[in-house]
Amino acid sequence: MWKNLLKLLHFASLAGLAGGIVVILVLLDTIDATSPAAVAGMHAAIALVCSGLVVPSLVVLLLTGMLLVVARPQLISARWVWAKAFVGLIVGATLLAGFQPLVNALASMSSTGALGTPPGPLASTVETERWAAYLTLANVVAAMVIAVWRPRLGRAAAERDGNS
Repeated sequence: MWKNLLKLLHFASLAGLAGGIVVILVLLDTIDATSPAAVAGMHAAIALVCSGLVVPSLVVLLLTGMLLVVARPQLISARWVWAKAFVGLIVGATLLAGFQPLVNALASMSSTGALGTPPGPLASTVETERWAAYLTLANVVAAMVIAVWRPRLGRAAAERDGNS
């Protein structure tokens, strides 16, 4: 029962994480750069999606992933599980150390630009934000591919057959 609930939470948080990143990419593509107030509003919406959906989904995803491995001890020796955990850590580091601070900085810069102060290097920062979102989405897709494919990742034939 608990394993099924953990699996459901894991899949739901994965959908929230990937969906939130896709929403952020759509919002980044629809920014109207002619109006500083519209830019500020879009960046505020992106910051809201990032802090309200993407980051909590990431935390739930990582925690449920670790709990699922602990719940099934036979998975601890599977190399694909460790590869997926490594990709998950890359996604977490990208989001928490790179993407979230960038989103907050852009929201702050665009809000000061809407008040009349020059926003600084807003265009190059928006492009960096877009590439960080693409990188995060690619890592999420890579983790999903590893989870579905479950590659052997270099085990010897004798190890696979049980002959040591």
